[in-house]
Amino acid sequence: MWFDVTRRSFSIEQIVAALRQAESGTPEAELIRRLGISAHTFSRWKKLYGGRHGASYRASGRSSQGFARRSTGIG
Repeated sequence: MWFDVTRRSFSIEQIVAALRQAESGTPEAELIRRLGISAHTFSRWKKLYGGRHGASYRASGRSSQGFARRSTGIG
């Protein structure tokens, strides 16, 4: 049995918008289900982007792709 799993990539702005919804009272379980992500992904987003605006995060020179490249040692 194979499952059709599509990998989604979310922009920083989309991630920050989801985190703001959680801060405004939307249950995290509902957001996780609606976005189709795991609870671990959501907690990682909170750790990386929580409390920062997407524009200021991008202006600091760190993008999600750049962070992954540095942390894994690739390229």
